Amino acid sequence: MKQYLLGLISGVILGALGLLAFWGIGNLGQTTTIDRSGPVVLESIQDLARFVAAEGSFYTVIDHEEQRTLMPGLGGGWTLPSFLAGERIVSAVYGTVEAYVDFAELDESNVQVCADEVTATIFLPAPSLTEPRIDLAQSHVMSHNRGLFDAFGDLFSADLEAQQQMLLAGQYRIAEAAQAGELHERAKVNTERTLTVLLTALGFESVTIIFDGVPESPTEDTDETDAS
Repeated sequence: MKQYLLGLISGVILGALGLLAFWGIGNLGQTTTIDRSGPVVLESIQDLARFVAAEGSFYTVIDHEEQRTLMPGLGGGWTLPSFLAGERIVSAVYGTVEAYVDFAELDESNVQVCADEVTATIFLPAPSLTEPRIDLAQSHVMSHNRGLFDAFGDLFSADLEAQQQMLLAGQYRIAEAAQAGELHERAKVNTERTLTVLLTALGFESVTIIFDGVPESPTEDTDETDAS
């Protein structure tokens, strides 16, 4: 009788554990989230004097695959089939890059006004690009396939590291595309247009914008008189 009761209790416990594994513990009862986060601390404030002249929106697909090779030192080894070992992640990464002109180092030498007082020449630094700002809400993993060995090894670990690598790879590719694209030229055109409109409203009739140029030092005319 005692052995029968022990067997019955063991069967009930094993059945309950199996039911929990099948159904999921999260489906039982009510889950309460407790937020013990601290307050946000302002570390520093940086004064900026930038004119953001253009912004580019980018999208890229990162397809990253890792293969497992047995004994690679022996004639190149043997690559295991992907369903056994290896990992492939395909992610869509969205981000934006701003093109800006930095006015922080400008002074009166960067603005030259001719004697007629209606002609001005402005010397500006070349446009710069910000680091890509990744849109975490829109970026996502399209597919994530792992071999049986890798899936078993990562059964109890998160994929945050792999996703972080995908975002970094996407950020790098977006930065390359922005440098090779037309953002610099678009920023020049928009900056020139904006400053021309502003200076024309102040009464200037001719405005010239020179990027990445060195202002010429003004020269003073001296009258030479001959002593008789």
